[in-house]
Amino acid sequence: MKGWLIIALVVSGIGYWIYQFNFNPKDILIVPRTFPSIFSSPTVTEKALPSSEPFTTVAQSANSGIKGTVTVGPTCPVVRNPPQSGCEDKPLETKLTVTQNSRFITSFNSDKDGSFSVNLTAGTYVIAKGTNAFYPTLSPKTVVVKSKQFTRITLEFDSGIR
Repeated sequence: MKGWLIIALVVSGIGYWIYQFNFNPKDILIVPRTFPSIFSSPTVTEKALPSSEPFTTVAQSANSGIKGTVTVGPTCPVVRNPPQSGCEDKPLETKLTVTQNSRFITSFNSDKDGSFSVNLTAGTYVIAKGTNAFYPTLSPKTVVVKSKQFTRITLEFDSGIR
């Protein structure tokens, strides 16, 4: 059965808000997208509310998932090859989200040294930036997790420095 998409627009004297509600019979996901004011540059806030227990279909596993590191670069205005001393990509502590078939699965944080580990069952997932800040940017990355294995990846954020 196909899911439903409901979009609600709420307008007030100080701004407007757009709420998107996705309903899938196998899972429920509510993603409010908020644009706070028409007088400021739009920012997007996304918060996925996980489904209630009867609808949960994706479980986390202790013996499979994704491990890796997160870096950000460039860190200097002019990039040279090889990089100047002190201009190498740096580890990044940040929030990341995991989705599967456009459904929110979980979120997690990388450590100060940029390392992370998230337990997931076998399947194909998309890892994306979990904050609403414009920079640094990250292109979503598709990752395949095999049963009883951890897939190793490196996520490279773009700092926007040119």
